Amino acid sequence: MLAATRKVSFMDRTSAAAVGESSRYAILAANVSKVISTSSGRTLDPVEIKLMERAAELLDKIVQGSQFIEHNEAYVLSDPRENLFTFDHAISALQRANLSENKSGLTDIFALIKDDLHRIATNSEIEESRRLVVRQFFEALCELFYRDIADSSVSIQESEFETVSL
Repeated sequence: MLAATRKVSFMDRTSAAAVGESSRYAILAANVSKVISTSSGRTLDPVEIKLMERAAELLDKIVQGSQFIEHNEAYVLSDPRENLFTFDHAISALQRANLSENKSGLTDIFALIKDDLHRIATNSEIEESRRLVVRQFFEALCELFYRDIADSSVSIQESEFETVSL
């Protein structure tokens, strides 16, 4: 019985860490999408600019994961687990938003999205079609991170059930 309890405790810590990251990224992605949809033709306020900077940091992690996968450049990974976690979700977000058909490499696509974020944050000119691409990407990313939270919640409930039924 004690062994099963230890197993569940380890799972809880792992699930809690994953839920924490997913929660943070889901909220970030939702807010970025909202700002992009309401910011056309106006100057962003300082809080919105900070939000775009945080989104750019997320894109940095995704680009690092992409560089590792595409070019086997292990030295680019500042936090391998997080870089690959975010990259995996970003790939799925591209597919969900039908943005993966671009002929460029994945690293180039993610770098372009990051550049677009920067243009939005600095009120530089950006085509409305590019603004839409970035918004769709972050909406899809948000859905994926929220799905992680829901899946983790179900996993935690199932592991609690296993502990009780032993």
